[in-house]
Amino acid sequence: MTNITLSLTEQSQTSTGQSQNSIMLREGHGHQDPANFFIAIAYQICYKIAEDPKRVMYPTYPTLERDRCLPIFEARCLQTIEVIAPTVSKVMFEQHIFAYKTIDRPIYEPEDTEHMLNEIDVLTQFRGLPSIAQLVGLVVSENPYKTYPSTDMPIVITGFLLEYYSGGSLEQIFEDESQFESQSDTLLIQWALQIGIALRSLHKRGRTHLDIKPSNIVLDANEHAVLIDVSGTGGYVWEWLSPEMQILIQNIETSPANTPFEARVATDCWAYGRLLSALAEKSGTPWIGKKLQFVADGLTEVAPESRISLCDALSQLDEKA
Repeated sequence: MTNITLSLTEQSQTSTGQSQNSIMLREGHGHQDPANFFIAIAYQICYKIAEDPKRVMYPTYPTLERDRCLPIFEARCLQTIEVIAPTVSKVMFEQHIFAYKTIDRPIYEPEDTEHMLNEIDVLTQFRGLPSIAQLVGLVVSENPYKTYPSTDMPIVITGFLLEYYSGGSLEQIFEDESQFESQSDTLLIQWALQIGIALRSLHKRGRTHLDIKPSNIVLDANEHAVLIDVSGTGGYVWEWLSPEMQILIQNIETSPANTPFEARVATDCWAYGRLLSALAEKSGTPWIGKKLQFVADGLTEVAPESRISLCDALSQLDEKA
């Protein structure tokens, strides 16, 4: 996309009052129209053509060699069923339903494209692993900014398809008491374990999530918990950052994604503890609620050195009553 900026400049004039570099704008019959404001100041107008810095940056396909290994879907072949969030839609392709996450969004920032590519990279690494959102393929199209037919212009990546998880998010379940009451309390332990195992998989491969919260946990058709938004470089919620991470990013004026790996792992584990505490509050079975809260307390101790590890938390959750 191109920005064309018009501006007025002071230019030197000749004794006749005309600019030395004047542009004569005329009506169809060859006479000037004094009523046209722009004709009156034409000699002062200059223009600048530049790329629009706010345009959506669509990466070309393939961006990396790993892109060639992923299935591709043409954007024009996707049928939108429902808009789930500003960047996510429920779509249909050949009678199958998927979640389509797109680069374009209402409030776009240039770094959003890099976050999207990073999420594709993470999802590619974790294809086939349980409890982590599963990448189906890339969505491609002609460049939306193309203004003329061309066979030379490469296609671009507009987003990617994920498996669609029909059970909704934990946030939705927490808000709908009637829906939550229908869930068995044993599912709370199952969800806690599945989320923790997904988080452990990320950490083992040198990745962190940094946005653990109920809205980023969804349920599949079989009521299994699945971790989504796994780029580790996107947004975050202040209240779900560990206290020491809050202090760290304030002191050095950076984002959580730019902090040391150990600090990112610690904030993931702290947020996981807070999530377990939220699950404990929903439990109607005393021993299950107490178990979840006990592990949550161990993960969220005030002193970081006193907290239990993620592996210890999973072991405690997996212990039989």
